Amino acid sequence: MGFRFRKSVKILPGVRLNFSKSGVSTTIGVRGASVNFGKRGTYLNTRIPGTGISRRERIGSPSGGPPPLPAQGGSSGAGVGMAVGLMLLIAGFATCAPDAEYRSYTPPPLSTAAAVEATEGFYAHSALNVRSEPNRNGSIIRTLARGDYMQLGAKDGKGWAGLYSGGAREGYVYRASDAVRRSAPASRTYSTPQPLASPRRSRRSSAESRGYYTGPRGGCYTYSASGRKRYVDRSLCS
Repeated sequence: MGFRFRKSVKILPGVRLNFSKSGVSTTIGVRGASVNFGKRGTYLNTRIPGTGISRRERIGSPSGGPPPLPAQGGSSGAGVGMAVGLMLLIAGFATCAPDAEYRSYTPPPLSTAAAVEATEGFYAHSALNVRSEPNRNGSIIRTLARGDYMQLGAKDGKGWAGLYSGGAREGYVYRASDAVRRSAPASRTYSTPQPLASPRRSRRSSAESRGYYTGPRGGCYTYSASGRKRYVDRSLCS
């Protein structure tokens, strides 16, 4: 059993070069209708896609050979005329119609960067935990402080949203919380504490400066070295 070789290369939309053991040929046309030019002659190939019905008709002689004789009744001449018209139609279609492969072209999916979830800016109005999962069971990654700015994605049905940093999702926060607001929290103001007023001290008398004091009933007393109260003559408190 001999080996067969055939390879087809598209050079233009609707134009292919065919390589085989017998030589090189050119095919012009689209799916279902094409004309093949080679040293064996010119052939018209027609096919109804999806049905398995096809036809191959020789409409030209090999290079340097005599043209085929028209059959009685001029049917071959009509066939040649129809083939030439079909070739012109195919050539026009090949230059203006998009290639079949282009028509079936499917654009590639968006890259990961282009498909990143849209985010919005918010502020934390109190301490807010960032969790590894969109639920209370997720481990706490870190805690946002009051006044921290954050980029959050869309809120899910349970109120959780993704927290993004530099285009990458860092974790999840509970966006439905009152601590998540679009406006920044007002800065806290603190009043400066005033120094306490020193209590007024009554002016000490000369007797008090000497260590003698007048009691509520007019008695005069002093304190001994051991700290005991000792009454003395009233003249010492005058």
